[in-house]
Amino acid sequence: MAGIRRKLKPKMKSIAMPLSYLIVVMIVITAMAVGVFSYYAYRKDSIDRNSERVMSLAQAVAAIVNADSMAKVMSDQKKMVSGRM
Repeated sequence: MAGIRRKLKPKMKSIAMPLSYLIVVMIVITAMAVGVFSYYAYRKDSIDRNSERVMSLAQAVAAIVNADSMAKVMSDQKKMVSGRM
């Protein structure tokens, strides 16, 4: 008789498994959110840093170039291009 009662008695469900799944899902979602935020923050910072580096390089090149010789080269290049056409 005791064996029959055990079979008929509904098993109690453990709350540990659903809580474990919930915690794992929350950890995964949090990790993904932090990853996406970090990517966009790094991307913006990288673009800003590279733009500053390019501007300083352009300023250095502009300081080195002699304006008179550059004007002569540009006018000679225009003459060559117009002579071809």
